[in-house]
Amino acid sequence: MNTNSVFVLLTIVLFFQLGVGQQTLPYCEAPNDLFVSNFPNLTLRMVQTITRHGDRTMVIRFENDHTLWECNLTFTEIPSLNNNNTTTTDRLYRKSYLNDREVIHPGNCNLGQLTSKGYDQHYRLGAKLRNLYVDTYKFLSANFDPTEVWVRSTDVPRTIQSAQGLLNGFYPRIFQNVNNTISVLNINTIEEEMDDMLPSSTLCPGIDDLIVAIVSDPLYLNYQNKYSALLASLQVILNNNSTPPLFWTEIMDGFSALQCHNMPFPQGVTQQTVNIAYEIAYWQFNFIVENSSYVSYSIGRFYTELLSRMSSVIQGNNQPKFLLYSAHDATIASILSGMGLYETWPAYASHMQIELWSDKTGSQWYVLTKSNGVPVQPLGCTDVLCPFTQFSARLNKFVPTTQQCKSTPSSFPFF
Repeated sequence: MNTNSVFVLLTIVLFFQLGVGQQTLPYCEAPNDLFVSNFPNLTLRMVQTITRHGDRTMVIRFENDHTLWECNLTFTEIPSLNNNNTTTTDRLYRKSYLNDREVIHPGNCNLGQLTSKGYDQHYRLGAKLRNLYVDTYKFLSANFDPTEVWVRSTDVPRTIQSAQGLLNGFYPRIFQNVNNTISVLNINTIEEEMDDMLPSSTLCPGIDDLIVAIVSDPLYLNYQNKYSALLASLQVILNNNSTPPLFWTEIMDGFSALQCHNMPFPQGVTQQTVNIAYEIAYWQFNFIVENSSYVSYSIGRFYTELLSRMSSVIQGNNQPKFLLYSAHDATIASILSGMGLYETWPAYASHMQIELWSDKTGSQWYVLTKSNGVPVQPLGCTDVLCPFTQFSARLNKFVPTTQQCKSTPSSFPFF
């Protein structure tokens, strides 16, 4: 497909996705309805849920944007000297940002901070998950059981708070005081450089050169050059004097953060310009995450973790029944891309469920994958209810060896 054909196709797709002149974007929140499966001869054995954090503030600031951002969502916590499941305290400490002293000013919000809207998105998603796995399937206990639930988040405040919101919606009474004690739930994390839910040049050193090679592809460069004059004019309109200039993905992020909160765009920016910026940013993001080598280098190691959890259950070992991974748009995009299921940039509070089912004898095992609550069929699977052998074979294609991670691949195939 040539550059012009790609451009026309994406223009049509984004016209319907974004809606010219609309004030609400699908990007602002993913659907949270969950499909109820009916497999009378099968038993649900494990659920692994991966989420993108909820609505947040922008991750960059436009110099000529003076919108007031007020954030009332924060942390209250205490230091902990043990790993007990309960604690007692008569005091909590609140982290509070000073008014008009942050990069985003005026206001008291910092860059990329989860908003109360984003927290509520995950709280409502947690309630939906409870309705499915506690009330409908009777898969999990009605009251929180730490042997059933395991949680992991990237070491980023917005993903940690998103996980907290989801868990509070899932088990709204988990933190009730009993005998003057407070329940403690572990949210496991890994420092960013070592986290396999994120692209990491520490885990896979070749990924930096790979990304450079992808964005040096003639198709990518031709598309980028096509809008170089518009990008230059936007730098002036946004009063951006930074070097290097803002990327299209950064501009898209700033515009969408404003639009998701019905806030005005900076002076001189029209809705038509915003829609074009979205289109360009989406195209560039998609170009990277639909590259199979990028999928391998960015998320292949995490595929191993998902598969090993399921394999352990199949082998008869005890594992938590419900595992939650709180992560980012790039995480979900790469996971879906490797499965041949990627369609568009994941919205706030996007979510996946990877359900492991077995027959009554425990001899036949299947995987049901859901994207934003809807069952989907990964490539390599003969049915939506995918035999585990087929599912694992598909994901294992993208698990890189240590040697592969150290070097840049000689070719960069796209799906």
